[in-house]
Amino acid sequence: MPHDFKLPSFRADRGPLFWLRPANWWVGRRRFLRTDFSNEWRYEYLRDAAAPAPPPGFPSDPEARTRPYTWLFDNNAPGRPGNNAQQGFSAVILGDTGEGDASQYALLPLIRELDPDFMIINGDVAYPAGNIEDFLAGFFEPYRNLRIPIWAVPGNHEYYSDGKGKEFFEVFCSTIRSAQWAEYGLVMKPQPGSYWELAERGIPLVILGVDSGQAAGLDGSKGFLGLFKRDADAKQHAWLEWRLREAEEGGDSVILLFHIPKLVNGDANTVGLQRLHSLIARCRCIKLVISAHVHNMQWYSPETFTQYLEALTGNAPLVNASYVVSGSGGATVGSTRFKGPYSPAAVYPTPKEFDECAAAGEKLVGKLPLRKTIAGDVLSAAGNLLGGLLGRDIASDADQMRLQSLLHIRYAPGTGTVVTPYYIRDLTALYKTLPDNSIIQVQQGVPTLPADDRQSFQRPPQLNF
Repeated sequence: MPHDFKLPSFRADRGPLFWLRPANWWVGRRRFLRTDFSNEWRYEYLRDAAAPAPPPGFPSDPEARTRPYTWLFDNNAPGRPGNNAQQGFSAVILGDTGEGDASQYALLPLIRELDPDFMIINGDVAYPAGNIEDFLAGFFEPYRNLRIPIWAVPGNHEYYSDGKGKEFFEVFCSTIRSAQWAEYGLVMKPQPGSYWELAERGIPLVILGVDSGQAAGLDGSKGFLGLFKRDADAKQHAWLEWRLREAEEGGDSVILLFHIPKLVNGDANTVGLQRLHSLIARCRCIKLVISAHVHNMQWYSPETFTQYLEALTGNAPLVNASYVVSGSGGATVGSTRFKGPYSPAAVYPTPKEFDECAAAGEKLVGKLPLRKTIAGDVLSAAGNLLGGLLGRDIASDADQMRLQSLLHIRYAPGTGTVVTPYYIRDLTALYKTLPDNSIIQVQQGVPTLPADDRQSFQRPPQLNF
């Protein structure tokens, strides 16, 4: 018999059919009546934020943007003594988390069992629009009492907020929201901006977070008829080139992450990240590139990524890196049934698994009193229209606790870094060795997830460097 999964009560605007609520899809729309000046906004907010001083030994200039691993999780929570990063550590990286409903909570038992020293969210932390109430529902409440530091880069949805992304800075880059971090049992270690570096002398692993902005316009644009012209973010480009040069000279391995992908669904996206990818192509130190934004996992081999970069830049790349789209950290899962010139080595879920999920979603929608009515036909047509207009399939959100995924990073001196993808078929299968009819507190991860069950959800490819 199936287990009894207990979830907290969600806020009234969360749960199934989240994107069918007009207020949600309007503030979370992607293109219609949007202007993107995030290349300028990100610096205004840092200047306004109550940013704390960096740890001893690190520059006071916020443009340095580097923090050491040891500081990140040193004395991070009562009952969880600080670790020595030089002896090894682990982290989870996931994207598109912040719906604040059952699909987001489904990964919590796995996260708790992995017991990472810290977590990184690769954008879209707070749906639908990155306002403070969205951070409460999509960040603070789900991750209550994880008692670890959490860093992030902004996704496009964080820049849709009333403050044009300022709320992200208050939560992650300042002490303004320290009361919320304490109230919800999270360890606040403010990051030095929306793009940042985790690095420490003696540890040959560097993690670089890039802020791709509201629409991945880091290269700027000429606008339409000269209107809404955007300047390139020369400062972020220069910073990233500096930090990659330092990693290259130091013999370090780099994990580079940003939210909006340029290679996705087997093809080349048209977003303005040409300069970023030209820089990636020149850097041997980069071993893994992680993006999100699309709600599934797509893993591309170094050979395929090299082929893509050569076509993009016109030169043979020096980099030999895997490339992963990892955006199924809690939001509605997207289809992996696509074709393009760049075939991924693996996708999660498989097209068959996604079709099974979509069928279940249709069953849920079919329970509404609109099926086979004029209103139902209008709703279906509106879903197709808005899906194309807003870039979102709003009609298939059944909010299921299945088909989510994340990446687990483990560094150990002498053996290096191991990156392992984890994939949740569904929570019932995740707890397959527990007795039938077990009562499971999903948010708290109680009872503890059996280690054998957790290991069965590792999937290739696994990356070592």
